[in-house]
Amino acid sequence: MPTPSKMIPGILMAIIVAVLAFGIGEYSGLSANLVAILLGFVLTNLLGQNNQFLTPGSQWCEGKALAIAVALLGAQLNLSALVAIEAKHLLLIVSGLFFTFLMTLVLAKPLRINRQEACLLASGQGICGSAAVMA
Repeated sequence: MPTPSKMIPGILMAIIVAVLAFGIGEYSGLSANLVAILLGFVLTNLLGQNNQFLTPGSQWCEGKALAIAVALLGAQLNLSALVAIEAKHLLLIVSGLFFTFLMTLVLAKPLRINRQEACLLASGQGICGSAAVMA
């Protein structure tokens, strides 16, 4: 594991991208997540995929920080929010999750994705959405 001082530039870059994404998203009406993904694509192509100055910190953000963020996001969902959902809406949510899971498993076979990875992708897509799966 790299030293913390080597990770600072990549972490700062991730923070700058996040702040820019929120600002651009607020101004343009686009999702901050979408803007962050697009900015990440652009910066990766401009700065190089294996930039030794930014890679240690950005890899930490991709692994540890992203896992922490997803866990904290999941912690926001509580039982009272689930109870407040009407039955017809809950049925729609469950149906959507089931359909997403089923279609991912069906499409995994022709794409030669093993069943374990397909289940991981299906649950990530169904619960978190494509932005989280891409991240």
